[in-house]
This record gives sequence, C-alpha cells and structure tokens, in this order.
Amino acid sequence: MKALAKIASHELNTVSENSTDNIKEPLLIVPKKGGESKTYEQVNTLEMEKRPASTVLEKRVLAYLSEVFNFPIENLLDNFLELGGGSLKAAQLINHLKQNGYKASMEDIFNSKNLAAFVAKVEYEEVSI
Repeated sequence: MKALAKIASHELNTVSENSTDNIKEPLLIVPKKGGESKTYEQVNTLEMEKRPASTVLEKRVLAYLSEVFNFPIENLLDNFLELGGGSLKAAQLINHLKQNGYKASMEDIFNSKNLAAFVAKVEYEEVSI
C-alpha cells in the first residue's frame, strides 16, 4: 500500500456480471494524481498493482500459502499479516517448506513487508542420503 494512502472505512457495493449478489470491494483513498494537495480519489484495492509468481520457488510458496489459508494466494505483493496470517499459519507454512526441502523461519515471514520479500529469504536445503 502506498505511504500516502488513507484506508477507507467503507466498502463499495457492486453487482457482478454473472450474479445479482452484492460484492463488497475494499476501497483505498489516495491523493489524486495531478490534483491539488488535498484532493483524493477512491481506488479499488482489487485493481492495485499485482505481481504474480514467475519462478518455481515463488509458485511453490504461493501454492503452500494457498493450502495454509484455504483460498488462492496469487499476488507476491500481498502482506502475510494483512492476508490474515498469524503464528499458527506461519508455523504451518514453515512446516510445508521444511517437508519439501526448503528452509525459512517465522522471523523471515513476520519481518518481510510482502510475500516477495519473504520468498527471497527462503533457502533450498539439500537433503543428504
């Protein structure tokens, strides 16, 4: 999220093309580009910058995270805590990684500003036979 951003405490109701159900999309209030210093605009956070996994390690970590959270995790710019992560989910992720030959710590998870920074700290641990 942008440093100058202010989180909106409300949600926008929209209608899906395939359904009449209301979908609540979180909004972010950000300074308007090219506007006066006190002009703000609403930005749908679902349309903000995204970075999908491109390496094998990134894809594996996002797959493990999806299993831990029980919903698809596809953006490396997401923050573990903002996704709803805590110590239990962190321990589950570390366990997934360890079972598959990778090494990372809970500190690595909690000290990373986003999932991309966390993946950069994950190491492959060769298993001796």
